[in-house]
Amino acid sequence: MGQSTDAYLVYGINISDEDKMPWKTYDPETYEDHFEDFEDWWAKQQPEGELDVEEPEDIEMVWHYSSDYPMWILAVPGTQKTAWRGSPVSITEPDLLVDPDKRQKLIDFCEKYKIKYEAGQLGWWLCSYWG
Repeated sequence: MGQSTDAYLVYGINISDEDKMPWKTYDPETYEDHFEDFEDWWAKQQPEGELDVEEPEDIEMVWHYSSDYPMWILAVPGTQKTAWRGSPVSITEPDLLVDPDKRQKLIDFCEKYKIKYEAGQLGWWLCSYWG
């Protein structure tokens, strides 16, 4: 099986620094950080009996960098554009318009779950994925 190298253009919050993620825990006995799987963390946020919600509707998790060392962008749903290796993708001006209500829902999600980010982390991101 070969390697895939893809390019993603996505609007959201670059949170490659997982120190800011609520699914990170620190074990003082081993001095190690542990990262809970996002889907497991999300399921724990749901009221009991409502676990049919597999992912939050107001965000999309975009996994980039590599399959062995994931980095994340919390994205506005529907904004991700993908260029598969060797397949250029045309991006037009309307493609870059972001619904203000969806943008605000992403911001509200971060506030609700105490996901901290700097002002410069919210915007369009061009990133790669190798895996």
